[in-house]
Amino acid sequence: MQPEQPPLPGGPRQSGVILGLNQAPSPRPVAGLSARHMPSPPPAASLTEQAKRDLRLDYRLPGWGMHLQITIFKTKAAGDISTYFAELKNKANAIFAPHGLKLVVRDLSNVPLTGIDGPITSSEHIDEAIKMLQAGGDSRSHLKVVFCTRQTADSGNPSYDAGLTVRDTNRIPYILINMQASSEDRVTLAHEAGHAAGLHHDPSHAEMRYGRDVKAYLSSQHVDVLNNFMSDDNKKTRSDLFAYQVKLLGIASFATPGNIEG
Repeated sequence: MQPEQPPLPGGPRQSGVILGLNQAPSPRPVAGLSARHMPSPPPAASLTEQAKRDLRLDYRLPGWGMHLQITIFKTKAAGDISTYFAELKNKANAIFAPHGLKLVVRDLSNVPLTGIDGPITSSEHIDEAIKMLQAGGDSRSHLKVVFCTRQTADSGNPSYDAGLTVRDTNRIPYILINMQASSEDRVTLAHEAGHAAGLHHDPSHAEMRYGRDVKAYLSSQHVDVLNNFMSDDNKKTRSDLFAYQVKLLGIASFATPGNIEG
């Protein structure tokens, strides 16, 4: 789901913005993090042949494909993450593998992050978590993912989103996975990895790239954009990747060449 800005004191925001991946017109700054706006969309026009190729659903990276390297951590409040993480990882690899992509995991969740005993509920908490992750080495070759909680036990506010992607001042992405919320299709980890690679929600992102004829073209091809893994309006049946999404994942900072059959 689209990363939201962490709530300020007073409760969670209901319609968040993306930190570093923002489509909202007026993001509110978060300490230690930066925001980026998407470019204005091109005028509506018939899609080019290149655009049509970029919107294919059967594209596979050439050669052996690419490994998407992630390192997972957890907070003390997250508890046992093994079952949920396995579901998220297996789902991600099931939808990535046909396109030549594979999650490769380094698991450092056996020891909870020190200094974070409760939920991560504010921008200050996120800044602290990022500082801890930065102390663990270079983030550029591995995408760091923290399993955590986002609400206090007595919170009366609606649930936070299942996933959140933020970036530090050097534009390096980090992912928070909320143990207190989940999507039925278990695509949260794959979806957030897409945000970390620079993808936005679709069909909005595709329209920004190729114009407003995207929806009409996809409809003519009998493609339901709600089934795209970067859709934020469907949490039940997402599995599709457009060719341009596969290519962007393949050049992400945490992607390296590797045999996806291995």
